[in-house]
Amino acid sequence: MRIVILGWGSLINEPRDLPIVGDWQKDGPVLWIEFSRISRKGERAGCLTLVIDERCESEVTTLHVLSPRTDLAQAVADLQEREGTSQDDIGFCVVAAGRFAPNALSRHPKSCERIRAWALEKGFDAVIWAAQSRRFKDALGIPFSPAAALNYLNGLPAPTKEKALQYIHDTPAQTMTPFRHLLLEQHAKSKNERN
Repeated sequence: MRIVILGWGSLINEPRDLPIVGDWQKDGPVLWIEFSRISRKGERAGCLTLVIDERCESEVTTLHVLSPRTDLAQAVADLQEREGTSQDDIGFCVVAAGRFAPNALSRHPKSCERIRAWALEKGFDAVIWAAQSRRFKDALGIPFSPAAALNYLNGLPAPTKEKALQYIHDTPAQTMTPFRHLLLEQHAKSKNERN
């Protein structure tokens, strides 16, 4: 079984102990990705992080890399350990059968179909990815928008803001979302004002 892992954020530069084969390829499926999750735990607690979010307009070409595993359950366990999350937060697609992880299918059904169509075209047997839920509105009580996310980021305590900015900076260049555009505009504007 040829199993491929999808990524769009920190997984690319920080695979940690995740077993992979070769280099990340830049022609993954085009999905709705945005910084619309606020992390609750670990070193990025309080930071905006990337998730599949079909309510956002930003479509991003994701990256992919092969897993050395031929057993789907083991590949899922590898990604779960790397993400430090529950098995419910790992998406998978068994391509020929059209079978998906139930939580991934309920959280982002359009993305699941795009992932399967892409995998069929590429000849992969299974695909796995981080399928965490959006958590911006749950955390703040207001809907996600790039402006709301920027206000949130700007109001973070300095150490958390520094970690959040590092995460955003380390995200692959092709993961360009409306929020990231707005942040770059703010940065350019403040730089011009200082000069």
